Amino acid sequence: MEKEVMKILFEQLWLHSDNCNCPIEHAWFPLLETAKSTGKSKSEILQYFLHLLNMNLIEKLSDDPLLYQFTDLGKGFKSDEQIAECILSCK
Repeated sequence: MEKEVMKILFEQLWLHSDNCNCPIEHAWFPLLETAKSTGKSKSEILQYFLHLLNMNLIEKLSDDPLLYQFTDLGKGFKSDEQIAECILSCK
């Protein structure tokens, strides 16, 4: 996993959650935007997103409609150092 890709994904998710204040609707959209801006495949970006779920930084709120939100732990991830730690925990 690359730090810059994870940073862009975080930024997209922050944007789509109104800076962690609202649920993330249509989670596919920030994933797609991250894939476009990084040149990575959608499936690769999905792995980054799943890593955030596994680390309990993001959680699923409901299946219908499909909603996600940042956890209290995830809301605190704002610095480059924290994002780098997130990636290191994947290895």
